[in-house]
Amino acid sequence: MTDAQRTEPEQALVLARDLRALGRYDSQRAVRGAHELTSLRWGAYATASDLAHLKPAETYMLQVLAAAAMRKAPVVTGVSAGVLCGLPLVGWNPPMVFLMGTGTSGRRRNGVVEVPRWRSATVLDGTPSMTALPDTLIEVCRTAPFLTALNMVDQALLIDRFGSRPPMTTPAELADAFQRRMPFRGSARVRTVLDFSDTHAESVFETLSRTTIAEEGFPTPVTQIEVILPDGTAVYSDFGWPEYRVLGEADGWGKYVNPRYPSAGSLEERVRAEKARDNALRRVEWMPAHWEWNDAWNRSPLTACLQDAGLPIVRRRMRLR
Repeated sequence: MTDAQRTEPEQALVLARDLRALGRYDSQRAVRGAHELTSLRWGAYATASDLAHLKPAETYMLQVLAAAAMRKAPVVTGVSAGVLCGLPLVGWNPPMVFLMGTGTSGRRRNGVVEVPRWRSATVLDGTPSMTALPDTLIEVCRTAPFLTALNMVDQALLIDRFGSRPPMTTPAELADAFQRRMPFRGSARVRTVLDFSDTHAESVFETLSRTTIAEEGFPTPVTQIEVILPDGTAVYSDFGWPEYRVLGEADGWGKYVNPRYPSAGSLEERVRAEKARDNALRRVEWMPAHWEWNDAWNRSPLTACLQDAGLPIVRRRMRLR
């Protein structure tokens, strides 16, 4: 199945009430009886074939849409709203949908968490309605695991050096949303994520790498560092430590085949170009280090990689995720 043939989550949702309105409820019951429809919750279904082709984040999005469709005037918030905004879902498979409650006390029922309503929240009209992105991200930081929250915040803040899209929000807007909501439970947790966020993390891989680098006690890197070679060529690296003359690259195979990156030629030509780039950096006394996703996820391979490049551990290890 190609991307053009994929079923979007909102297209996969089948509501019993819509079928009744069309006079097709009996046929829907027959299809369900043949086990061709999977129940998402009471009155909301999806075909087994559609579910089989959805990615995990899309499946969760479908659960969010189904829960919202069963409510009158729902307001989606937290990680549920973040996914609807297209932000990445990394390191967590949420077992619940987050909706804003109608009162100051929350509750959890039938896979839905009703978050206590807070006065400063801005609600954006839509289908379904959602809390404004800064408010959404504050709630994400309050309720989601650190790595999940950080990836959503980083991608919303991204200042794309390729100019493909503007930032979805800014650090100032997040700080304002945070202060407007104060005091609230979990504010220290939110502050930790906001303080660690970065406007130059171009991928979830870079966010994971930056988290592991901090966890393992390495110095804080400069992100998207620029190095000028003697011939005037500008070279960018994901991470840099000028004091130690070390550069870090969160590499994956997508780097060689993704058209978003400004490189051309065959796979062999791209690999050769990278080796030539590394050699040019070594000639001006920069040591490049490369790692893959599993190296950063498992921590110790990335630690060894950076130490081999000459980067020291300067503080005690900690756990963020």
